[in-house]
Amino acid sequence: MENNKVINIEVKVKGIEQAIEKVERFNKLLEEAKTLAEDLSNLEFEIETT
Repeated sequence: MENNKVINIEVKVKGIEQAIEKVERFNKLLEEAKTLAEDLSNLEFEIETT
């Protein structure tokens, strides 16, 4: 016979909102960096000599 019980626990984590905001900002910066890297990889340079 199993005696399974459900327990609900409320947890408050200080600073979690700030951490989430920083992660979201970091993610946005990574996306921008990826776009810039793709743009740079598609550039073609021409060297002129005189």
